[in-house]
Amino acid sequence: GTLFLDEIGDLSIRLQPKLLTFLQDKQAQRVGSNKIYQCDVRIIAATHRNLSDMCRNGDFREDLFYRLNVLQIVMPPLRSRIYELPDLVSGMLKRICERFERDCPVFDSSLIDALGQDSWPGNLRELENVLERAVAFLNGDLLTADEIRISHIPVQEAGATPDPGRGIRTLKELEKEAIELALRRCEGNKALTARQLGVSEKTIYNKIRRHGITVPN
Repeated sequence: GTLFLDEIGDLSIRLQPKLLTFLQDKQAQRVGSNKIYQCDVRIIAATHRNLSDMCRNGDFREDLFYRLNVLQIVMPPLRSRIYELPDLVSGMLKRICERFERDCPVFDSSLIDALGQDSWPGNLRELENVLERAVAFLNGDLLTADEIRISHIPVQEAGATPDPGRGIRTLKELEKEAIELALRRCEGNKALTARQLGVSEKTIYNKIRRHGITVPN
């Protein structure tokens, strides 16, 4: 069989020797059992970290690294594969809508243009999360850049200096926009707006008053 170890770089230094022993001996023992099982298994490991740097810093065992690093496949980050966005978005939307048990929306070029502006530090997981939130708020069968702007707050890289030219809005502004969008879609129904945003009706009333939002009729 095959054992897939996702984010192997997050494995604690305390557990790394146990994994190394398993890879060397091909043996495993269940918790609470004295029986030893022989395991003929292929290992596939994935990580977003630079394991070579972690070895140099003492955060990852070098012997474990060389044991795992028999064949390396480097996956380029999403920001260098923006041209793949139409196919990626199409496939992800199908999977998301199957989970939500709803018809799959169509999307226009504005959506792809908006997604292409992001650096996507979280790669495919981040993209799928953004699309899932957008679909959750979507009323209709057309997914546009407007839904993405409301559902997606870009994650700034740690230590980076904010660039005023990028037009990054404050959390307060984004919250106001999200509430206004939900109110328009719910035709001013505050109870339905609260359910769509996952908050209480009292919270919606307070935030409408705090932000000075005009409720549509």
